[in-house]
Amino acid sequence: MIAGEIDTLDTKPRVIDLFSGCGGLSYGFSKAGYDVLLGIDHWKDALDTFAANHSGSQVYLGDLHSEAPETILRSCNSNSKKIDVIIGGPPCQGFSISGKRDVEDPRN
Repeated sequence: MIAGEIDTLDTKPRVIDLFSGCGGLSYGFSKAGYDVLLGIDHWKDALDTFAANHSGSQVYLGDLHSEAPETILRSCNSNSKKIDVIIGGPPCQGFSISGKRDVEDPRN
């Protein structure tokens, strides 16, 4: 492909972060030029930190297992914008070599 034929992005790619915690993964994506629209987690303290670190982003406090994705996006108005990337750092305490490594750990 010829360089002049490549389409350029006129906006930053838009991201939502599942299992966002305090927003470390989102921070990396924002530093790489992405627009973080939404952080989702079930831990309120972590989301409070996420909100402080990502003032232009929305937060959703809830369990991803109990609600439909459409409900979450609708409540945060993120479905009015195109989402380009979905990122997430799911809990892995039960799999980590620094812990007891219990695959039945409810945090997994």
